[in-house]
Amino acid sequence: MSRRFGGKGDEAPLSVARDPSGNILLGGFTSKSIDFGTGQLMSAGGHDGFLAKLTAAGDGTWARLLGDASFYQEVAAVAVDANGNVLAAGAFSGAMDFGSLPLQSAGATDAFVAKYPP
Repeated sequence: MSRRFGGKGDEAPLSVARDPSGNILLGGFTSKSIDFGTGQLMSAGGHDGFLAKLTAAGDGTWARLLGDASFYQEVAAVAVDANGNVLAAGAFSGAMDFGSLPLQSAGATDAFVAKYPP
């Protein structure tokens, strides 16, 4: 199985993990847009982090864009715990929106960790 994801900008997966069901989790960044088969994610500016879940066959299940119009957000590490929760970590400047808890950086670049239910 192989798949291509990306567009006219810079896109990079920085981390990959598998859950107990064999699904694939990707974390990384995009500078323009990226579509994992779940609808196009459009960067707000600079590099925005992404988190995506694919089936074992590579079909998109869900994808999230994490970032704002500031320069830099990336998901550098992805893991899955024993309960199937998706764990993500990385770095950001500006703000990142995790759905229920947006974070604002306190300095030039800050670290983050987030947990998503299965």
